[in-house]
Formats: sequence, C-alpha cells, structure tokens
Amino acid sequence: RVSLAQEIEYIKSYIYILNIRNDYTISLMIEIPEELMDLEIPKMTLQPLVENAFVHAIEATEADATLRITAKLTEDNSKVYLSVQDYGCGMDQETINKIESYLSNVDYERDSKGSIGLKNIQQRLNVFYGFDYKIQVESKLGEGTTISVPVPNVRSTV
Repeated sequence: RVSLAQEIEYIKSYIYILNIRNDYTISLMIEIPEELMDLEIPKMTLQPLVENAFVHAIEATEADATLRITAKLTEDNSKVYLSVQDYGCGMDQETINKIESYLSNVDYERDSKGSIGLKNIQQRLNVFYGFDYKIQVESKLGEGTTISVPVPNVRSTV
C-alpha cells in the first residue's frame, strides 16, 4: 500500500517518460484536495488507468492530450472515488457493458485480448476491501472516458 501522493508521483514520472518518448504532449491535470494526498491505496491503483487512457485514447491520435485525475469524498465521508478521465474517442454502451461484466465475473482473469489491468485493480479491491468496492466506467462516444475506483477513506502510515 502507498499514499495517494506516492501514486501520483509514479504517474507524473510515467507521463514524463511518455512525453520524452513521443512527439506530442500529454498534460496532466491533478484535482485532488491536499487533505486526501495521504489517503492509503493499493500500490498501482491509478497508474494502470493512466496507461489504459494512453493506449486507448491518446496513442492512436498521436496528438496533444490531457488526462485528468480527481479524488472525491462520498457524502458520508466513508469512501473516496479516485478517477482518471481522458478526452479521447470514448466507448459505446455495449463496450461499457462488456467491461463491467468482465470485471464482475470472478472466474475470468484476462479479457479476450489478454488485458489484465482493470481486472487486477478490481481483484485487489475485492481482496483489500470486499465486493462492495466496484470500479465504475463512464464514457460517451466522442467525449472520452472516466474510470473511477472507490477506496476507503483511510489515511496512510507509509
């Protein structure tokens, strides 16, 4: 487990490397209240979401892009939703339904393409926090995708 601040530092390093490697710039908007930066989360919770956004929303266009990372408390302050948003091509409802079905099925390890990033995050949420913590997928064609991960509102000691 790591603090949210540590996970954000990993992501900043990843984006820095992508920006060196590519001929376009990926801007990172981080909208996280300072009081949530010591939130305890499983290591590599957000980085795979950023990687997916790069692969599925940015890399194909080879154009400047923005990723937005947010953290929002639930009304009862028991959970925090960590979100990664891209402004890419988005997904249709059928694709979203397939992803949600894949994530909710505990029998499957990988999807038909061999992908494991989202599934790995969901499995770790199940192990650490129980089956009430489910990844949420929101997307609109032509507008982008937001993936949200709920975690308990617990402060890190690391």
